[in-house]
Order: sequence, then C-alpha cells, then structure tokens
Amino acid sequence: MTGIQFIERDGKREFAVIPIELNERLAAALEGADDAALFDSVQATDDGFRIPAAVAHAILDGRHLLKV
Repeated sequence: MTGIQFIERDGKREFAVIPIELNERLAAALEGADDAALFDSVQATDDGFRIPAAVAHAILDGRHLLKV
C-alpha cells in the first residue's frame, strides 16, 4: 500500500488522498461501529412489546386492524 498524499493550500494541509484499500477498510470499520451503536441503542430502549408476525403481515397486506 502506498502512503497518504496531502494537498496543501496556503502552506496548510487541506486535503488527504488515501489509497482505495485504506478507504475501504475505514468505511467497513465505520459501518460496523454504526451498526453496533444502533444495536446497543435499540436494545437499551427495548420495552419488550412485540407484534406477532402473522398480525404484522396481515396489516401490511392491507387487512383492516379489527379483522386481524
């Protein structure tokens, strides 16, 4: 893997060009971190309420709630 290239403006680093392999590894790591944070958040706020799959499917199919 080659190094990171910095692009300067007025003598200050303003941009960094990184190898695609590094970009892909960073993106995968961030996606995994986002997934873990979302899972932890959902689990922390879970109140235990569940809807049976058959009821959910019937509602999504357009059947009236009172007939389900």
